[in-house]
Amino acid sequence: MRLEDVLVGVEGERVGYDGSTEITAIEYDSRKVRAGALFAALKGEHTDGNMYIAQALANGANFILTGTLQDDCRVGQLVTADTRRALRRVAENFYAEAEKQLKLVAITGTNGKTTIAQLISSALRSLGRCCGVLGTVEYDLVSEVIPAPLTTPESPDFQRYLRQMADSGAEYAVCEFSSQALAQERVVGENVDFAVFTNLSRDHLDNHGSMENYFLAKKLLFDHLAPGSFAVINSADPYAEKIVADSRAKVLRVGSEPEADIRLLQAEYAVDRTCLHIAASGVEYSFDSALIGEYNAVNLLEAMAVLYAAGLNFSEIIPAVRNFKGAGGRLERFDSGDGRVAFVDYAHTDAALYNALSVLRKITPKRLFVVFGCGGDRDRGKRSLMAQVAEENADLVVLTNDNPRTEDPAQIMADILSGIRDKSRVQVEYDRKRAIQTALASAERGDVVLIAGKGHEDYQIIGSQRIHFDDREIVANYYDIL
Repeated sequence: MRLEDVLVGVEGERVGYDGSTEITAIEYDSRKVRAGALFAALKGEHTDGNMYIAQALANGANFILTGTLQDDCRVGQLVTADTRRALRRVAENFYAEAEKQLKLVAITGTNGKTTIAQLISSALRSLGRCCGVLGTVEYDLVSEVIPAPLTTPESPDFQRYLRQMADSGAEYAVCEFSSQALAQERVVGENVDFAVFTNLSRDHLDNHGSMENYFLAKKLLFDHLAPGSFAVINSADPYAEKIVADSRAKVLRVGSEPEADIRLLQAEYAVDRTCLHIAASGVEYSFDSALIGEYNAVNLLEAMAVLYAAGLNFSEIIPAVRNFKGAGGRLERFDSGDGRVAFVDYAHTDAALYNALSVLRKITPKRLFVVFGCGGDRDRGKRSLMAQVAEENADLVVLTNDNPRTEDPAQIMADILSGIRDKSRVQVEYDRKRAIQTALASAERGDVVLIAGKGHEDYQIIGSQRIHFDDREIVANYYDIL
């Protein structure tokens, strides 16, 4: 593609510019640059892309996008005050605005994004609609499925994946939008057709600094929605009305409140299913779902709201969602076969841990155990809060490592233990495998064990080393149900 077409609508000073220059790729990693690529020198938390311009040029870069004018640069450059915004627009141009060819579903919030994304995509596929998914667990690009290194990719990757979906016949793209991606403008809401807000609770404060900044990052999605789009909100969340206050989208509310467009009238919860009675468009419906718990009932209703906004009727929607068993590592159930049950869940915040434990408490015949730790090099403030939630809602707490990263595990454990008042119901076992096995061995018939924090992750980060580790494998091997 010619450079003049790549830079349409991109603000900045053009230095050494030749619009006829042919651009073959858009890269922000100098190691991936090949002949003809445009290289974007982004500033990150730990490094500055300007340090790698020489390597990008050596690898054949044809043009540089930078925030700092580069002296003696042998190729043209665009110098801009906002490199990420410019990169997003460049990527949109290069991949021919793929998002405009798809019906784009964007899901944001602290918890529930992955479950809702997989609910929507599963239902659409069962109804014969082709769709791709970009989310925390994996990127399903229709023509291939690849692991997800980030919940929301960098803008060139995001646009490239959407182009691949569109070229592979996708009608819908269902995407999780993280707060970091929204704050960095990797993604925006201008071309989003359906936006979902799940909830907001403490998370990522190491990135955003405050709950207000965290909220404002999420709100960016809804502020940029175009007229004719839809915003789906969980009306019970205290941030819900504020997040759509300035939105031009049509708002659909779900929940048990009288004003909800899809209203939960009644729910009965069991260890393996939920019976739901809802009202929508003046009609009442009753059906069973394979998902369990109150918060999953809300997740289900939000997914149904998107499908309804997409033009489907409830006689199609209900059969399409009722058998969805849940996303991997989200209250994923393991049955020992002798009356003991374990669940593996991604809950890594105090709110998410409370949600999981409160759900399981209602369906646990006897005792409820929890195994969890906290990630290193991340928000220290939530560690004691998670401990308080665990102590208040579980009968036995087993504390262990999560992903300690480069932080001293003993310091992480001390931070967690500072939130525990009665340490007689707490066991500490740094080895995560032994901690899980300890809890499973302590459980008797009628007891339930929750292993929280890592969910679908199949690795553990200790120091700078990433090793294979999967909570689900540990449980399955212990119960001999592989």
